[in-house]
Amino acid sequence: FEAVGISSSKVTHINQKSAINMVSHQGVSSDQQRQVGRWELDRMVVFYLSDLPINVIKVLAGFSIRREDYFPDHAIITPPIELQQMI
Repeated sequence: FEAVGISSSKVTHINQKSAINMVSHQGVSSDQQRQVGRWELDRMVVFYLSDLPINVIKVLAGFSIRREDYFPDHAIITPPIELQQMI
């Protein structure tokens, strides 16, 4: 804020708020939202869980959390005959 001439004695949480709103609108579970924000986490999650909430990471990177967006149903795709003959 100082770079643009705004001074404040308060800590702002605007990035947290906008990020959590974005992932919420994309359908990320509330458990993963709490995990990434470290809100109301029990000891296991805070001290022992090393996995990052993958759906939050996908959404913040601009991707969808829908599995079908990444894994096409191979039964509905027929490869070209040239490709079939190569196998």
